[in-house]
Amino acid sequence: MQETVKTILENFSLNIDLVALMPEIIICGMALITMIVEPFLKGDNKKVVMHLAWLSIVAALVSIYFILTSQPNLTSLQFADAYRIDSYSLLFKAIFLIGSLLTVFISSNFLKFKDVPDGEFYSLILFATFGMMNMASAGDLIVLFIGLEIMSLSLYVLAGILRRSVYANEASLKYFLMGAFASGFLIFGIAFIYGATGTTSIIDVIQSSEILSNTYLMIGAAMVMIGLGFKIGAVPFHMWIPDVYTGSITNVTAFMSAGPKAAAFAAFFQVFIVALRPLQNELEVVLWILSALTMTLGNILAITQNDVKRMLAYSSISHAGYVLIALVAFTPAATTAGLYYLLCYTVMNIGAFTILIMVEARENSDTNFSSFAGMARRYPFLGILLTIFMISLAGFPPTAGFMGKFLVFKAAIDTGSTSLIVLVVLAVINSLVSVYYYLRVVVVMFMVEPELEYRPINFATGIIAALVISMGGTLLLGIYPQLFALFLNTSLI
Repeated sequence: MQETVKTILENFSLNIDLVALMPEIIICGMALITMIVEPFLKGDNKKVVMHLAWLSIVAALVSIYFILTSQPNLTSLQFADAYRIDSYSLLFKAIFLIGSLLTVFISSNFLKFKDVPDGEFYSLILFATFGMMNMASAGDLIVLFIGLEIMSLSLYVLAGILRRSVYANEASLKYFLMGAFASGFLIFGIAFIYGATGTTSIIDVIQSSEILSNTYLMIGAAMVMIGLGFKIGAVPFHMWIPDVYTGSITNVTAFMSAGPKAAAFAAFFQVFIVALRPLQNELEVVLWILSALTMTLGNILAITQNDVKRMLAYSSISHAGYVLIALVAFTPAATTAGLYYLLCYTVMNIGAFTILIMVEARENSDTNFSSFAGMARRYPFLGILLTIFMISLAGFPPTAGFMGKFLVFKAAIDTGSTSLIVLVVLAVINSLVSVYYYLRVVVVMFMVEPELEYRPINFATGIIAALVISMGGTLLLGIYPQLFALFLNTSLI
C-alpha cells in the first residue's frame, strides 16, 4: 500500500505554467483585493474599486493577447492535466472578459442610482468571471463543475444585490433553487460518466467510452445535458430566465445574458464534442430537438412581451437555440462558428442593455416600450445606436448578428446532413419572426409620440465607453471579420 501511494505521488505533477495562468491570477487576485479594500474606502474614494476592476480585466485581456500571439499553438496542461490552456479556451476567456469589462463600464453611475454597494458588486463580477474562465479551461469534469459553481454562487448574489427590492429577492431565490436543482443533475451526470469510464478526465473519457458499453454514458450524458441546458436557458429548462432577468437590476441582467451563457456553451462543447464524441449519433437527435424547441419557443414568447427588458430575456433563449446548431453539427467549422457567434452576441446584446440602462436611470422610468417612445427624436444618436443593436440581434447584414448566424448556418449546411439543413431552414424562419419584435423597438423610438413628460438621459463616461466598444464590435464583426482571424481560425476538435 505504501509503495502504491509512493508511486502515485512520484508520478503526480502539477506542471504549473504561471505565464499561461496569468489571466486567472489577475482576475482572482483582484477579486480578493477589491473585496478587502472596499470597506476601508469612504465617499468618492470608493470609485477606486471600479477602476481596479476594469484595469484588471484589461490587463487579463492584454495577457491573453500576448499569450495567443507569442504561442499560437499553445497547449498547456496544468495541475495534473486537470486544467487545459489552449487557443480555444483563451478565446472563450476573452469573450468572458469583454462581457465583464462592458458590465463594469455600464455599472458605475447605475449602481449609485440604485444604491448598490460598489465593492461587493465588482468583486462578485470578478469572481463570476474567474469561474467562467475555469469552465473554459476544464480538462476534468470535476474542475468544470467547480468553475460552474464559482460562477453560479456569484450570480445568485448578484441577482439579489438590490436587497430592498422584492423582485430582486424573488429573482435571487428562484435562480438559487433552480440552479441548485440543475447542479444536482450535473454532478449526478458526472458520477454516471465516472461509473461508466472510471475517470473524470475529459480526454480519458473519450478514450474509455470507445470501448465500453454506452448505457451508463447515455444516462450521464442526459443528466449533464439537463444541468448545462439550464445554464444556457434551453427549452424546456428556460423557466427561470424571464423572472430572473426581469427581477435583477439591468446591468446584472446584461452580464448574465452574455458571459455566463458563453461559459455554459464552453462547457457544452467540452463535454459533448470532446468527452462524449463517441455518442454523436445518439446525441445528435436530442440536440436537434433541443435547438429547434429553444429557438422557436423563445421567439414566440418574445413576441408577446410589452417590456423591452423582458423581450430581450426571451430573445436570449432563441439565440441559445442558434448556437446549439453548432453542437448538432459536431464539426470543427461549427464549433468555430459557435465561438464567433457568442462573441458577436456578447457585444451587441450588452450594447442594447446599455441603452436600456440609460432609459431606466431617468427619474420614475422603466423599460416598457412606452419609455422608448420618441427617444430617437430627442436623442438621434441613441436612436441610431439602438437600431443598429436591434437589427444586429435580428441578423441583418452587415452587422455582427448576421455574420455570426451566417457562419453557424453555413457550417451546418456544409455537413450535407438533411436534418441539419432542415434545422437551418427552421432557424432562418425564426430569424425572420424575430424581426417583428426587434423592429418594434425601432418603430416606437422613431414613430410614436412620447406619452410621458421629457426627462433627460445621463451620459456617463463609462456608458459612453461601453457604447463605443459595443458599437465598434457590432460593426467590425459584421463588416470585417478578418480582423478577428484568431476566432475564425481556432477549433476545439
